Amino acid sequence: NGVRLLELGHNPGFDDYRHDLRSLAAAVEAGPVAEARIRQLDARLAALAAHRPPVAPGVVSWGDGYAATGATSFADIARAAGLDNLPERAGLSGHVPVAMEQLLAWDPAYIVIACPAARPDDPACPAAEAAFVGGPGLSATRAAREGGVIAIPARDLASTGEGMIVAAELLQARLLARP
Repeated sequence: NGVRLLELGHNPGFDDYRHDLRSLAAAVEAGPVAEARIRQLDARLAALAAHRPPVAPGVVSWGDGYAATGATSFADIARAAGLDNLPERAGLSGHVPVAMEQLLAWDPAYIVIACPAARPDDPACPAAEAAFVGGPGLSATRAAREGGVIAIPARDLASTGEGMIVAAELLQARLLARP
């Protein structure tokens, strides 16, 4: 009879994560477990929604000259945290190369980068932020000048699963902690 193949993560974001949880649960007959996880996810998203700023500050997720735009997990992460994903607003989709001049023109309040750590309190995250701010041209951005460069553990920032909500919570916590 063959092996059943279950493909997950085609469309990154919270809706697809819910769909994937249900698909996986159906395959292993664990529907109640998936529904409990989805309720937890939705409660965490509701908590984030309750604390969104009245005006969403601009954000760019940046890595080695590429920006995460619309149709990425970061688009949902940014929305959940209460941020305006500037490349998405510009009509870009996917992970696309963006010139440094465009990043400077957007002049985001926040720039999100990945750090090589499992936890945000690992010294590698503040070190990544400091290294980024010291990069050529980057110190001219509002994010660099005003402490808006935020390093998120790469595993959460690139996640299409549980890490998305972790990343959104980390971003909103930093957003709300900033004067």
